[in-house]
Parts: sequence; C-alpha cells; structure tokens
Amino acid sequence: MKQYRRSQSQTASRLTLARIARGVTQQDLADKVGVSWKTIRRLEANQIRDPGVRLLSNCALALNVKLESLIEPVWREWLIFDEKRAQPPTAEGFHKPGELGTPLWIEKKLTGAD
Repeated sequence: MKQYRRSQSQTASRLTLARIARGVTQQDLADKVGVSWKTIRRLEANQIRDPGVRLLSNCALALNVKLESLIEPVWREWLIFDEKRAQPPTAEGFHKPGELGTPLWIEKKLTGAD
C-alpha cells in the first residue's frame, strides 16, 4: 500500500506557520527572542511540554502576532483548574487579612473593609 506524505501545513506548528508567513528564519526569531535557535526548533517540533508564557509572548511580539494564535491545543491544559493543587480564596478575598505583611488597618483602608 502506498503511503502519502502529510503536507507541511498539517504537521507544522502554529509558531512555524507564523514564522514562515513572515519570512523569518529560526535563527532570526531566536535572536529577537533571546534564546538559541535550538530552543525555537524544539518549540516548533513540540518537544517542549510547557514552553511558558514568557517565551511564547516574546515569540508573538517578535512576529507581530497575537499570543493566542501561537498556543497549541495541547498547551491549553494550562486553563484546566486542578482543585487538588489549588486552594479556593478565603471569604475576605485571595488572601487572609494581614497575610501580605501590610498592617491590617492599611489593608482595610485599601480594600474598603470596615
């Protein structure tokens, strides 16, 4: 049975497609972002499990695209809330009164609490 090779657009990452559409090489993008070209190659090959927002946002800025357009579907796991690892906010908000190291009377004034 004859096997057909998938086209590049079917296997290319979103970053690769954006980079090629703008005529930028991996080395040029790496220089603009401040990483090695190997990091860009690994990112495009989906060999980095969790690339981090900083790296992706720097790539988006360098290519003049929206960050959302570079996020691969597999990375959308970031958006899943893991209740076993996270604690819900307290009734007072996202921290306990006095927890930030600010005197409680200043916190109450800033938050409008009586």
